[in-house]
Amino acid sequence: MGMLSMIEEVDRAGFTVRLVHLGVEKALDPEWSLVDYVKESGATMVALSLNWHPQTFDTLDVARQLKASLPHIQVVVGGLTASVFAHHILRDFADVDAVIEGEAEVPLRLLLESKGDWRGVPNLWWREEGTIRRNTQCFLSDGDEVTNWSFARFDLVDHYEEVLRLDWRYPWEPEFAELR
Repeated sequence: MGMLSMIEEVDRAGFTVRLVHLGVEKALDPEWSLVDYVKESGATMVALSLNWHPQTFDTLDVARQLKASLPHIQVVVGGLTASVFAHHILRDFADVDAVIEGEAEVPLRLLLESKGDWRGVPNLWWREEGTIRRNTQCFLSDGDEVTNWSFARFDLVDHYEEVLRLDWRYPWEPEFAELR
């Protein structure tokens, strides 16, 4: 749900935004390439989800691939695991330019609006001339903001029909039989 509210916030601010599920894209076309997709889109920033620890290797590998081919692209990661390990990620992985800690809807929009001056962006860890910075400003959504997000901007999600068909249960959740 957080990804949907983020892209909605960015879209409302007038930025072009797309949500792409890498697994779905690769399932639909094994030759599909995120690097080619980003290159063709003309994007200047890519935000990657790093919510669950098991996806760390793959997410950081995607960042590496993007930077290797498109060094001008700003790569930002966010999510639970990114939040917990923000300092370590920036210290050890030069391919990541910034980490959004905690809630990202407004910080991501402000990051895009900042025109490169990231000092005022809440919840942001970033690197400046080799030094890791953590902004002291904090964003936490309130009831008004949450109420204004629809969480249903599927028009901004590539192949949303296939994404919605995914089994979203966690591996440890049991299947429930319908009771009659």
